[in-house]
Amino acid sequence: MADRYFNPFQAIDIHVPVEFHDAFARYSQTGGNAVIDQSPFPRMVDLWFLSVCVAARLGLEPVDIGKFETRKIIDGSIFGSDPWRVHTLIPAYSPKSDRSGCVRLKVL
Repeated sequence: MADRYFNPFQAIDIHVPVEFHDAFARYSQTGGNAVIDQSPFPRMVDLWFLSVCVAARLGLEPVDIGKFETRKIIDGSIFGSDPWRVHTLIPAYSPKSDRSGCVRLKVL
């Protein structure tokens, strides 16, 4: 159980392409333009996590976000308070040969 609180994403910043940042702000309650009835996600990282889960389910491969201008939405230390998310992301983050049906993530 020692790895229960291990967060390998702690030193990683979570970025999204600039073109999607406004949507992240609009649909999360932490965004500056949030309207509570139209912002179903408490935090931007919750929308990001859903996006990763949907991409994994659809079998999508990641794009090289180094080609895009990005904005940071949060740092990976947030997963220290949500250890179950770390356990969900680990299979998706592992090399392709170590997983079954998951998408490999490229997180900056």
